[in-house]
Amino acid sequence: MPTNIQYQHLPQVQVYGVTVLEPFNIVTNLLITAVCWYAFAQLRKQPARDRAQLLATYFFLIMGISTALGGIVGHGFLYATGIGGRLPGWLLSMVAVALMERAAISHARGLLAPRAGKWLSWLNYVEIISIATITCITLNFTFTELHAAYGLLLVLFSIELYAYIKTKHAAGPAFFRATALGAVAALTHQMHWGINRWFNHNDVSHLIMAAAVWQYYLGVRSMVPLTGTKPNDQPTALKPCA
Repeated sequence: MPTNIQYQHLPQVQVYGVTVLEPFNIVTNLLITAVCWYAFAQLRKQPARDRAQLLATYFFLIMGISTALGGIVGHGFLYATGIGGRLPGWLLSMVAVALMERAAISHARGLLAPRAGKWLSWLNYVEIISIATITCITLNFTFTELHAAYGLLLVLFSIELYAYIKTKHAAGPAFFRATALGAVAALTHQMHWGINRWFNHNDVSHLIMAAAVWQYYLGVRSMVPLTGTKPNDQPTALKPCA
């Protein structure tokens, strides 16, 4: 695809005569991919306890594909693909985030009013269709970031916090740590806190995101079906899996 992007100022290396842009962006994206696929492989070794854990498991598979495409195609060969080359990675990341949102909704469904659970499920569909459409039209990464912030920092965190207050479920602390790390990664990216032009704000935020993904894995690994409890009841089935 032809492109008018001025990429000459970007860090680049020659690999067997092939120009590769932003090599550390590729490496740090692939680090996230490695964490995602490790998490997916580990979770697949044990049968999912319920629909929530199954949905969350596939978050890691799809997010791993997204970050691999983002690093290799969206950064490394930007001069060949143009900004449109980043679109598949962006859209897949939205699908992954939407899966994690639905996992959180499913996880807490036994604690939510039926109407609230149904409303959140429909909102999940409307949200991803709307933002994906806008992203395809504008080719603007900001909307992908907004979707991730909404899905992971707002929806998932709020639902899991509510569920944790109700049941003290074992997955809660890991999800909260993941949310904090995700917020720091987003701030790092927005503020352009990098080390130099070779290891820039993208790379630093990717390292923090890899740590956040690991915490999401620990949380998903500990997920169990939740049910409402009376004020004086002891929550049940809250032990994380080995």
